[in-house]
Amino acid sequence: MTYFETTAQFYSEVAHTPQVGLCCVQSTPLQLPGLKIPTQMQEMNYGCGTTVHATELINQPTVLYVGVGGGLEALQFAYYSPRPSAVIAIDRLFARSHII
Repeated sequence: MTYFETTAQFYSEVAHTPQVGLCCVQSTPLQLPGLKIPTQMQEMNYGCGTTVHATELINQPTVLYVGVGGGLEALQFAYYSPRPSAVIAIDRLFARSHII
């Protein structure tokens, strides 16, 4: 099995059965006023920090986010770009894509 296949299988398994604390760093997701983060999304937050920074999202840009995983950061991007279709989130491992 290749590295890519092993990675795909591993993340597919944890997508179906979240493992809280899987990541090397367990931190609280970025809290934003009025943003409700679903529990399952928090449980599937396997990143080691956030890539979302408000100063880079001024003027509500269109965001293409590849490798979305559980979707937490895509939700945070959508918070800063709330217009329809402003966030395009794709994840090959979970075989899904969403336009928020």
